[in-house]
Formats: sequence, structure tokens, C-alpha cells
Amino acid sequence: MTGVPPPGGQTQGAPPGRPVSIFLTVACAFAGLADLQGFAFAFSRRNREAFAATPYVNGVVAGIALLQIACLVLLWRGRRAGLFGFLGLAVIHVAVLLPAVGAWSLCALLPSVLVGAAGLWNWERLR
Repeated sequence: MTGVPPPGGQTQGAPPGRPVSIFLTVACAFAGLADLQGFAFAFSRRNREAFAATPYVNGVVAGIALLQIACLVLLWRGRRAGLFGFLGLAVIHVAVLLPAVGAWSLCALLPSVLVGAAGLWNWERLR
């Protein structure tokens, strides 16, 4: 077997590379920016005043935002655990916000729907 190696330099039996999907990349970038915004807003004066009756909300939202960013990195690197972690944390995020904000907290699920769709689209590529 003396031939030219296939494009990309991989030979037979070599593990596949990271899933390169534009949809997955854009979804992770959008959700990552939303999480960075949520983290920054958790410490704003307006949020501290709005959640004065429930002071735990700001700290929980900031913690969830950081964990979701870590899950997005795992997902972008091709791990199914990152998808499950991100979606699970999104449900917890909405559950924490629901008593304080009401039905508007469901708007926080928009990035999760996008990431979930990208994860399902690339399901076979994820490990």
C-alpha cells in the first residue's frame, strides 16, 4: 500500500477530527455571547434592585452562565456531554428565573433551542 494519503493527512483507522460544522459553530458562538451577557448583567445595579426579594438569583445566574460556557466548549469540541450539560443548565436557569421574572424567563431558552437544533443536526459527528 504505497499510495498518496487521503486529503487531510488522515490514514485508515485514525480517529476522526473535531466536527467542523458552521451551524454548530454559529450556534455555540451565539449562545456563548448570550451567556457572557447574562454573566455581566448578573452584577448590574438594575438586576440587583430587580431581584432584591430573591438575592440568590444573581449568583445562580452568573454561575450557570460560566458552566454553560464550559459546556459550549465541550460541545464545540465534539462531545455529546456538552450538549446535555448545556441543555440541562438552561432548564435550571429558567427554573430559577421563573418565580422572579414570570413567563419572560422563557426567552432565555432561545439560545438553547438553537444549540439543541445544532446538536441534533450534528449528532452523528459528536462523540
